[in-house]
Amino acid sequence: MVHAATAGGLSESRLARLREVMAAHVERRTVPGLVAVVGRRGEVHVETLGTNDPGGSTPIARMTPRAWESPEPPLVCRDFWRLAARAIDD
Repeated sequence: MVHAATAGGLSESRLARLREVMAAHVERRTVPGLVAVVGRRGEVHVETLGTNDPGGSTPIARMTPRAWESPEPPLVCRDFWRLAARAIDD
């Protein structure tokens, strides 16, 4: 299968698949919202979906560097890579 790539080499179809997998988790209410950051060769792609908290109306925003100082970043990264692996494998 051929994947169209962006200037930095990110696959547009795989980025779309990542968004689909993330959206499915938000729709099933597995999580209220997700932020994904993917980078390659200096290009950074950010996806945001859902809200900050369950039943909330405030859309989740891109994470700031300060957010990575929380005690939860390892869990966020672990969950992100699980979703990313699923998107790539599918």
